[in-house]
Amino acid sequence: AAPRSILQMHGTLDALVPIDKGKLQRDAILAWLGTVTDSVVASDASFTRTRYASAAKGVVFEYVQHGYVVTPPILPVAIGGHCLPGGDDLRGQVSGESMFFSCAPPNGFVWGEILMDFFIAHPRGK
Repeated sequence: AAPRSILQMHGTLDALVPIDKGKLQRDAILAWLGTVTDSVVASDASFTRTRYASAAKGVVFEYVQHGYVVTPPILPVAIGGHCLPGGDDLRGQVSGESMFFSCAPPNGFVWGEILMDFFIAHPRGK
């Protein structure tokens, strides 16, 4: 199969999947890519989005690291930064909703927008 561009996000405060695991995954992808050109696409005090481009593989890898958290009202486990920035499921507008995956605002980006933009820019067949 042809190499594919990869998008990964990880929360530095993730209590379910520690950031060290995310960094191991990132480093394994970077080792597979070989020589890369890296650039920070966007950042603020709470997140960094870095793009690694591999001319040899003809793909890019984007790694988004954030420091946001979620405090779900009905979940018995603290999940910390295991959340999606920019979501709106914390508003509690769905009756009986017990799972919350959005990071508490404010967030410097909307994960869904990054996701869609990435896959439009890097379609599977190219």
